[in-house]
Amino acid sequence: MPNDPQTGMDGQHFWTFYLLFAASVPIVFAATKDDRIDRAVGELSYPLYLVHGIVQGAIFFKFGAPQGHVGWAVAAVSASVIVAMVLRVFIERPVESLRQGRKAGAPALRSAA
Repeated sequence: MPNDPQTGMDGQHFWTFYLLFAASVPIVFAATKDDRIDRAVGELSYPLYLVHGIVQGAIFFKFGAPQGHVGWAVAAVSASVIVAMVLRVFIERPVESLRQGRKAGAPALRSAA
């Protein structure tokens, strides 16, 4: 039953899970903060978020790929990841490098005291 107080989405079992999940997040972050693969996936997440709608829209609507076909879904996800990687390498990294260079070369602000 979806509205059962014991097993429903707002029941005691789910709230216990929610609290345990929330409590485990800092532990998981601490355990994976130095992992190269985890960092790469994390750095790819925003470019992927930016391009996935455009890439998938182009594949399914502009080029007319059939929706609901597993092969085309895999192709759309793969294309989205590839475009996100290109965006990361050719736009985000150079801009970040310029930003860090400016930050390093900027004069320090002096306090009025």
